[in-house]
Amino acid sequence: MSPSVKLLSRPNNFAVVQLPDRQFPGVVVQGDTLNAIIGDLELSLTSSEGPELIDDLIETLDDARDAYEAVCSKEGISLPYNKPSSGEADVQKQVVVGQKYAVDGFEFILPDDFDEYAWEVEAKGWFSDAEIVLNGMRHSVNFYDPARLRQDVVSELAGAVSYTQRNLVVVEAVTRANMERAAEKLAKSDFFK
Repeated sequence: MSPSVKLLSRPNNFAVVQLPDRQFPGVVVQGDTLNAIIGDLELSLTSSEGPELIDDLIETLDDARDAYEAVCSKEGISLPYNKPSSGEADVQKQVVVGQKYAVDGFEFILPDDFDEYAWEVEAKGWFSDAEIVLNGMRHSVNFYDPARLRQDVVSELAGAVSYTQRNLVVVEAVTRANMERAAEKLAKSDFFK
């Protein structure tokens, strides 16, 4: 007799199943749903609607995770990951000090009035007035979204042999949240070494 899969939820786009010989349940993603998610992610890299597409995908996946957690709770199965209490993850990751961000031992600094023109920065797709302070050293960082970077590279290469830019960081959209996440990742890497 072949091993069987136990369906623990309704057979929807993110069905929760228990596979044989696995301690925790898994989520089966329908092929068309998987294809749509990948398509939206690819489109988000080149479309001006990228941030909205990402927000929609996060909401969809959050809903799938919520359903997974509800099934696990109903079945009396512990989660295969630690779930922080509401807001705890944000507090652990970043502490706001005025317009400076103390994150894991470094600072990410934006101008004091950044929030007044943040919408304009996102629309333009680039920002060069951010700084990361790491081990007492200040580093200027240039954030671009993929569309704006492409425009600048094509424009620059029209009359030049190459395109270079110091401390260039590409994010899906140039927003405070994306810059903060990127800054944290950079501080944990060897980017500034």
